[in-house]
Amino acid sequence: TWISAGIDQVDIEYTDDNGQNLYTIVTNYQSTGAYNWLIPDGQPSTLARIRIFASNNHNITDMSDSYFYLRIAPGINFKSLTGNDIWNLNSPQKIKWTGSQDIGTVNIEYSVNGGKSWNNIAQGVNNNYKTINEFSWQMPTEIKADKIMLKISGGKYSQISEPIKIVK
Repeated sequence: TWISAGIDQVDIEYTDDNGQNLYTIVTNYQSTGAYNWLIPDGQPSTLARIRIFASNNHNITDMSDSYFYLRIAPGINFKSLTGNDIWNLNSPQKIKWTGSQDIGTVNIEYSVNGGKSWNNIAQGVNNNYKTINEFSWQMPTEIKADKIMLKISGGKYSQISEPIKIVK
């Protein structure tokens, strides 16, 4: 939505990478103050913004004041796991995630038995909204399993990873 005066038509664009690239949503749209946008498929982003400008004068423009999540469901979402991950037991691993604004801190756990039980990695890790959070974990050498799963939980949300293959 927007407020304008004396502008008949607007062009609307979005960015999902903090303005590096702009993509057209609609051009020459009657300036009614609202547009119902069907969000296109694409990569999730924490750096999305909307830009609107007068169709006949691109110097009359405004951009959303803050970033928003685009294509990211509310809650917690892993950013570093693809489902085909292989981790070396002797190397520190970076666990990355995004979390909703209502999550202050998260707990990170791992399971060696397909999620039947969970072992603590860290508790009370800060969750920063509108950024990719990161925690470096040195896996305990006593892990004997060939695969582990990770769980991040905070507030009413949690996310469990696909199995991660462990090599020793």
